[in-house]
Amino acid sequence: MQRTSVSNIHVGCSGWVYRHWRGVFYPEGLPQRRWFERYAEEFDTVEINASFYRLPLGSTFEGWREKAPPGFRYAVKANRFMTHMKKLIDCPDEVDRFILAKLEETGLAPNAEADRRALIRR
Repeated sequence: MQRTSVSNIHVGCSGWVYRHWRGVFYPEGLPQRRWFERYAEEFDTVEINASFYRLPLGSTFEGWREKAPPGFRYAVKANRFMTHMKKLIDCPDEVDRFILAKLEETGLAPNAEADRRALIRR
């Protein structure tokens, strides 16, 4: 295989709100509302697991975008209906609703059309 481009590797976790991280990763006394800010000092990406269970509101995506420092990346998990029930087969409407309606409108999916094509198998 011929390599045509270089990719960056981003390391993060599957979330940032874990109570057992208090006193270990988050300083004692740091309010939970500032945990993401602290998380983003150490990592440049995080997986959004909530989207696997339900489609977050557009305002939720907006809030994530506004909180993120420049260059920070979110890995938004595809909804379980598409991945586990439909097995990514014949679900273009669901993909459109997920990617286009939520991610693209908030600027979190700069490659929305490529993402859409990658998710849809017919």
